[in-house]
Order: sequence, then structure tokens, then C-alpha cells
Amino acid sequence: MINFFRRIRKKMADDNKPLKYMRYAVGEVVLVVIGILIALQINNWNEEKKNNKAEIKILQHLVEDLTETKEEIVRINIKLLLQLGSISNLVNYIENDVPIDNSNLGVMNTPVSGIFNSTNTTINFIESEGMGILRNDSIRTIISNIYERFGNIHKREDLTESRFYHRIISFRNKYFEVKTKDLSALAGTAVDSTRWSKVFPSTVIKVVDSIGLKKDMTFLNTLHDLRSFYQFRQLYLDRTANQIDDVRSKVSNEISRMQ
Repeated sequence: MINFFRRIRKKMADDNKPLKYMRYAVGEVVLVVIGILIALQINNWNEEKKNNKAEIKILQHLVEDLTETKEEIVRINIKLLLQLGSISNLVNYIENDVPIDNSNLGVMNTPVSGIFNSTNTTINFIESEGMGILRNDSIRTIISNIYERFGNIHKREDLTESRFYHRIISFRNKYFEVKTKDLSALAGTAVDSTRWSKVFPSTVIKVVDSIGLKKDMTFLNTLHDLRSFYQFRQLYLDRTANQIDDVRSKVSNEISRMQ
């Protein structure tokens, strides 16, 4: 009888072996799956960290580019102020017979008044890689908008040149004398070459036909048109500079959030 029960227990134990193996196998599979999921999560985390670092660097370079572009706008606006002063000098001479200041006739020499050169190295890289490289939709939008605005500035410059440059030059050749100073003697002196145009103006312009100049209403109207155009351009540049400040602030906040 005892042997009979022993045989029964042994048979039951043998019958449970497949179930034990199954449980063991399932446990092994679960462990492997958990390990794979953890490895994938770590890989995704590392990839996200890498992408974040790369995007932060791009945004930092973009802020630097925008800073340089704003400095360019400031320089152009200074030139526009000088040109507007030069126009007022001529208009007062023609309309009000105010003595003319021959040292303030720069508009007759450079009627375009500065070329806008936006620093666009980073935006070119972004566009070549695809705007999707910037994952924040609002940041992507404001960056696209500010560089579209820069494109409009270039269009206005082209319009200024096409509308006024050759007209101003033709009036200059008709009513003014232009003399260019030889600055070669200043080479190697203590005077910084970037200051030569201020300390020693390279071009001297003076009126040689005041009667014809004062009677030429086409010239006077051109001056008024150019003044209005410069004033509008200056206003647009001022608004662009404010927009640059806004974009830089938002991009800097995004960088702080990502760090």
C-alpha cells in the first residue's frame, strides 16, 4: 500500500514538470522583454538628449545671428539719419534760400544709404536640414516670420536703388562738382582706416549751378520722394529691430526650458 502511494506521488510530480517548464520559459521571456524595453528607453533617452543638445546649439547660434543683424540695422539707421539731414540741407537751400552746407551733401554721393546684410548662416543651415529640426511650432513660426521680414527689407533696398539712384546721379552730374581726395598718403599712419571717411572725407561735393538747381522742380520733387521713402524705411527697420528683440527673448526662453 505504501509503495502504491509513493508511485501515485511520483506520477503526479512527473505530470507537473511541463507546467513548471512553461512557467520558467514564460518568466525568461518576460525578463528578456523587460530588458529590451529598458534598453530601448535608455537609447531613446540618449537620443533625445543628443537632439536637445544639437537644437540648443542651433538656437544659440540663431540668437547670435539675430544680434549681429540688429547691429546692422542700427548702422543703417544712422546712415539714413545722415541722408535725411543731407536732404533737408538741400531742400532748405532750394525752398527757403538757407545757406547750403557743402559738407552735408552725402545724399548726392550715396543715395541708397547702406545695404542691409542679414546674418543668415544659421537659418540657411536650418532650411537645408528642414524646419522640422526645430520641434517647437511657435519658435519655428516666429523665426520664419522674422527672416521673411528681412527679405522684405532687401526688396525695399532694390526698389530704392531702381527708383532713385540713377536719378540722383544724373542731378549730381548736372548741378554739382564732385572731387575725391587721395587718401593714399594716410596709409600706415596712426589714423584707423575705418575713421578716414569721418576725419578726412574722401569726397567733396559742392553746388556749381545754384540757379538751375533751384529752378529744377523735378529734382526738388525727387528729394521729397526720397525723404519720404527713407523715413518709411527707417520706421520699418525700427519695427524690425523690435521684432528681433522679441524673437531673441522667446528663443532664449526656449533654450532655458530645454537645458
